[in-house]
Amino acid sequence: MILLIPIAFSRLSPNTVQAQSLGNGNFTGTSTCVGETTLPNGTIINHCTDKIVLHGVFIGNSTAAETDLSPPNMGGAGTFHIVETFAGFFNGSKQGTITFLDNGIFDAYGDFSEKDTFSAGTGGLAGLQGTMTARGAPTGSGNSYSGSYTVTSAIWGDPKAVPEFSDIALPTVLSVLMAVVCFTMFGRKKANLH
Repeated sequence: MILLIPIAFSRLSPNTVQAQSLGNGNFTGTSTCVGETTLPNGTIINHCTDKIVLHGVFIGNSTAAETDLSPPNMGGAGTFHIVETFAGFFNGSKQGTITFLDNGIFDAYGDFSEKDTFSAGTGGLAGLQGTMTARGAPTGSGNSYSGSYTVTSAIWGDPKAVPEFSDIALPTVLSVLMAVVCFTMFGRKKANLH
């Protein structure tokens, strides 16, 4: 009976999620803001485009669309939301593109911290899901900045993937039938011995 369980689930392996090693790195970037809007409540909204170079576990370049929100009572600090498209390598071997959805905070001096969620990979980065954190600060030259990042979780595969019914139906049915036959055969022999 114990041998039947692996047979029943042997076809599930294509959708198995595999842990990916974590890593870190650094980045440099430039930000170009295209316009500032002040809302009636005093909140300032900036729309910016960023170009970022990453080194470390991610090696490549990103372009990003950034929206900064700075409420009037925060003294120049605020929050930001970024949709970043990375093209390059992950862990030195997988090449492709992936989107990072970044949410973070910045202070009045431009120092920032953020949490990024991986989304929508292509090529060798298709199926990569995870999160990372980043911290950075202005470098003092124009709209340039630099910082470091740490990948806090990463998996390959689609944890929402459900195997096709045909992938599990036949092996499961065969395993159940084999279990019934074995139980019936061995159960009767034991009963006849007493």
